[in-house]
Amino acid sequence: MPLTSPVADAFGAVTLVLVLLFVLAGLCCLAYVLYFRSQTRRENLHKFRDFNSPWMIRTVLVLFQILCVLGELSRIRLFKTHWLLHSLSLKWQEKVCRFHLMASLGFTEPGFFLTLYFLVSRSLRHEANRRVFIFVFLLCLPTIIAQVCINVINPSIEIQKEGYEGKIPKYFTAAILEEGNKQFCTYPLLSIIVHGVFVSSFVSCFLYVGLKIISLAINKSLERRVWLMILAVVVFLPLRVLFLGFTVLSKPGELAFEVLAFLGFLAMLFSTSVCVVISVLRPIADSLAVHWIFESREFGTRQQQSNIIPMEPFSLPISGFLSDNDDDFSVGASQSLLGAADNC
Repeated sequence: MPLTSPVADAFGAVTLVLVLLFVLAGLCCLAYVLYFRSQTRRENLHKFRDFNSPWMIRTVLVLFQILCVLGELSRIRLFKTHWLLHSLSLKWQEKVCRFHLMASLGFTEPGFFLTLYFLVSRSLRHEANRRVFIFVFLLCLPTIIAQVCINVINPSIEIQKEGYEGKIPKYFTAAILEEGNKQFCTYPLLSIIVHGVFVSSFVSCFLYVGLKIISLAINKSLERRVWLMILAVVVFLPLRVLFLGFTVLSKPGELAFEVLAFLGFLAMLFSTSVCVVISVLRPIADSLAVHWIFESREFGTRQQQSNIIPMEPFSLPISGFLSDNDDDFSVGASQSLLGAADNC
């Protein structure tokens, strides 16, 4: 199949728009996390400080997602032929491709999901903020080292040995495709295999923790949230590996390659976005909603003759996970995914 530059550029343009939208959404998430942290420092939100204890882990989780999304820009053909990277020399274009593989498959994606695991399983422990980053980095070391060996050390050995012919097909280690005076990023099969090993290990551990949380769920709403997050990880994360694996059968610019690479990007985007919404945004929104309910009740008690009702700041439909009993009401509303995870 001949290289189809217009098709590749079209997928690149769509990818660029999605990247910009989700980076903007990620920045809004960071602002939301910092807003909740500032609010919990106020005296009237003192009781909610426990829900803010993993604020640093939430921040790092969102930053990892932003890096995962931004990394996709270095791969798309549009940047290599028309925009930012077109003026780089062939040597630097090759370095950009290899750095993209090492950063995305070796650190940012594993780092995101490992941070998610610690956030879900150790959410309300105060010491988690100090230790989780060391654990994430140490657990990412094997994937980083493997990607460096595949994308840096192995190509250097082949270049130094004149007339060297590898014993395995080129697509196992090829990170670039040369076309004229441009080089386009591909996905070496060995890099995908290493990423697949990480994904299979992580999915098994996350599924175990997720099922344990479901067994301790305090209401149906929380149970549905956890199931949705489990499905986003267990289904779409392996799908990304599968899509990337099939890209070795075609070349950048071909319709098959562009479709598979784009589907892999969408799978990663959906999985990370669902996890951020459920593990970062919803717990904060629930806590603020409960605070508004208690504050409005106190306001109504003090001013029974007044018909003024404060506006709910985030317009959250929380009635679906609140119980009829007043005691259960406060627990059901304030407890979130992170609260249940602490019991694990």
